[in-house]
Amino acid sequence: AAAAAAAAAERPAERGKMSIISSTKGMIFLETGHPIIQETLEAKLQNKRGEPFDITCSDFDDVRYRIVAHTDTPTTIHFQLAMPYLGDLSAYGASSVIDRIYGQYKDKPDQGYDAGFRIEISNPKESIETVARNFGELKRNVMAAPFERCFSALASGSTGSMKPMVIPFRPLERIVLVPSNDRVLVYFTIAFNEEADRAIARVFLQEFSESQRKVPQAPSVSFTHDCPADLARVSEFDNRGGKSLVGYVQFQVFKSHVEGAKKEKISTLLSGFRSYLHYHIKASKAHLHSRMRHRVDLLLKVLRRADPNSKDESNKKAFRTYAN
Repeated sequence: AAAAAAAAAERPAERGKMSIISSTKGMIFLETGHPIIQETLEAKLQNKRGEPFDITCSDFDDVRYRIVAHTDTPTTIHFQLAMPYLGDLSAYGASSVIDRIYGQYKDKPDQGYDAGFRIEISNPKESIETVARNFGELKRNVMAAPFERCFSALASGSTGSMKPMVIPFRPLERIVLVPSNDRVLVYFTIAFNEEADRAIARVFLQEFSESQRKVPQAPSVSFTHDCPADLARVSEFDNRGGKSLVGYVQFQVFKSHVEGAKKEKISTLLSGFRSYLHYHIKASKAHLHSRMRHRVDLLLKVLRRADPNSKDESNKKAFRTYAN
């Protein structure tokens, strides 16, 4: 399973098809596009007359969206993004990504939001499919900006002068990118509030550390409970995990991993790694609960069959007595 995640960096990108994709190894990779945003924009842009609506939806990592068309301007769609750490990402290339992909739609954000965009239904400036896909992948594009900057420098051999990047994408967790001459070290601090989540995460992450044996060409992965020395030397890094901390995950990315089309794929996978982990932990818990409920049902059936006073007609044969 862990090998499937690491090996995915070696396969070509398959984005914009489904909300989730099942890999050949049985794992599930979350699609980069937000299905609610994509479906909403496609439907609203196809209706040239326009109609008022107001939709609010959420995403992983404390991200929130609002898509609204007001009654007085039903042909204008206002798109709002709330991302608490957008300012940190902007310093690492996110602002350039927004200008490049969404510059023609930029608008003043509403109170409580960090970025605003405006889409005219009568003149969307791009095809409906392109607009819906780009805004559906807004979080992916912004989150992947620091990774793409580091990996582009790695491919060109100019990472030696780059400083570490610290992304506070969750209150207790950090993503840290440490460029060096021949590689980029990517660190994730993983923390969960619930003990059950921490226990499952430890097992899951330990499997990742074994993936290098199965997929030698994939980036090496290591998981440790103690803070790695390279990470501890990053002055901007502040470890806030506390009792909720599970450990540290390290990916070593070399030039061979970011050549050509691989750069986009590995940027997508690493920027969405925490969401991928979160999804599979919750899915594992749901599966365990389902198995436990099934087991309890079986035990209850055994207890009912063992009760001689049961009113269940199907049990009477088991307790029938015969006179000699």
